[in-house]
Amino acid sequence: MAITKIVKKYRLLPFLIGFIIGDFIHAFIMDLQDSGDFFNIESLGILLVAGPSTSPFLCFSIMISCGFVGVFLRNLISNKFKSDKREQ
Repeated sequence: MAITKIVKKYRLLPFLIGFIIGDFIHAFIMDLQDSGDFFNIESLGILLVAGPSTSPFLCFSIMISCGFVGVFLRNLISNKFKSDKREQ
C-alpha cells in the first residue's frame, strides 16, 4: 500500500525531469547559433533564462515534448520490467 502512495506522489517527476532537460537542449541549440557559451556556467545560466523569453514557442515546445518523452520512457521501462517479472 505504501508503494502505491509513493508512486502517486511522484507521478509528475518524469515529466518535470524531461521538461528541465528540454530547457538544456534548447540552451545547447542556442549555443550552436552563437547566442552564448553552453560550457561556461555563467553563460549557461543566461541561456537557460533567456531561452523561454527570446523564443517562447520553440523553447516550450521542446521542453514539453521532452517531458512527454520522459513519461513515455518511464511507462515503457516499467512495462518491460513487469513483463520480465511475469516470465520468471
